[in-house]
Amino acid sequence: MKKLLVILLFSVILFFTAGFAIASVTNGVIDASNKYAWAENAGWINFGCAKSSFRFCLG
Repeated sequence: MKKLLVILLFSVILFFTAGFAIASVTNGVIDASNKYAWAENAGWINFGCAKSSFRFCLG
């Protein structure tokens, strides 16, 4: 009975805290020499182009 209660309590805590994410208030800066990322299905992605609206936060 005690083991079941512990598992149930852990599951409830995990369920209610899984949706929260901690984010930073400041915006990050993309370095001009390190602006590319490799994705297996997409190839090289440029996150630092002038027309990009990509933003990321450092946390």
